[in-house]
Amino acid sequence: MTPIEFFSPIFSVANLPPVLSQLDALPSISSNWLFLLVVVILVLLVYFLNKNQVKAVQNISEQALQIQGKVIDQVQEQTTEMAAVAQEKINLILEEYQKFLPYAEQLGLKVDSFSIEAGVLPQIKTSLRGSIDNIKNEMIEQIKSENNNNKLLVAVLNAILLAKKCNDKLESVYISLFKDIIIDIKLGIPPAISVRFQ
Repeated sequence: MTPIEFFSPIFSVANLPPVLSQLDALPSISSNWLFLLVVVILVLLVYFLNKNQVKAVQNISEQALQIQGKVIDQVQEQTTEMAAVAQEKINLILEEYQKFLPYAEQLGLKVDSFSIEAGVLPQIKTSLRGSIDNIKNEMIEQIKSENNNNKLLVAVLNAILLAKKCNDKLESVYISLFKDIIIDIKLGIPPAISVRFQ
């Protein structure tokens, strides 16, 4: 309810003549001046009541801006924490990758490409290339059994082993189109491995 609606039954134009007629006893104030005085009082009341409502809206706006600032600060803190955790994870994966490289060389694989993508969650992409004929299942199984705690190495070796078995089946039906195996590794969260032939 607005202030005008609140005071309208009390100070309506229809109620003014009886009120003014009772005030005729005051000889020095004319009815026009008295009417003007009542209107000024009403205007002042409405002004001050509306001024309080404007302050209330301003207070709500200030509170909303404070909440927005707090939320932005929290999001920035969490993003920074996530980036730090992601960087730690990338460092661990890179350590595993460095441990993997000597075994890749034993299998005849060489690093074909290496790239880094920066961002909140950084990624490292690498490709290894080697001859299918140089990859021996027995050697892969031996390396896996000796390094079962190196998750990246075991995952890559499992992918190579699966690809080698598929290639052997294709060769058994006299399809020998491919000579090289290419292993694409994405070191990130989560890591991904794909194997292709060329």
